[in-house]
Amino acid sequence: MLKVASDCGIKLSREKRSGGDEAEVADVVTRSGSKDIRTQVLTAIEALVLEGLIKGEKQPPPKFLLVHSGDNIEQQENPEFVNWKKTDKLLMSWIFSTLTPSVLGQVNGCKSSFEIWFKIERTYSQRSLARIMQLKQHMQSLKKGSDPISDFVVKIKVVGDALVAAGETASDRDMIMNLLNGVGHKYDW
Repeated sequence: MLKVASDCGIKLSREKRSGGDEAEVADVVTRSGSKDIRTQVLTAIEALVLEGLIKGEKQPPPKFLLVHSGDNIEQQENPEFVNWKKTDKLLMSWIFSTLTPSVLGQVNGCKSSFEIWFKIERTYSQRSLARIMQLKQHMQSLKKGSDPISDFVVKIKVVGDALVAAGETASDRDMIMNLLNGVGHKYDW
């Protein structure tokens, strides 16, 4: 989801890949980090005490103040609004700089950090159930084939970790069941 991912060695992609299980597992790994990346970005925003902006809790103050000067009432720009706007624009700029080009295209035209965050959250949370189902189906379809057993175990673990990252629990029982189903008759008792 975010460019921060590339700094963590995660390449995000929605492209379909060919080349067998290994390429498919690599694809699972690359897309599984979105919740971790979200946590990293949120942690940085919270460290700067700016989460109120992206959560919509810190609304902009009035843009103008009415100032009484004798018999006249003048409208002046509110310094609190100016500070709020500077902070929000700085946060927007930082968020934009962390987005991949495809995600950036989805948030183009947003006017505040809240709008950006809301759009990203809505877009990616809608996919999470479908993602969980896709990962479960992928895990159930994994086969050991001619790979060493240790490589196959790693593939199962990678998909299990991706399920956890997507917000689903991967029980030991399910992991073992998928492992046993995928090794074939050579490993029957």
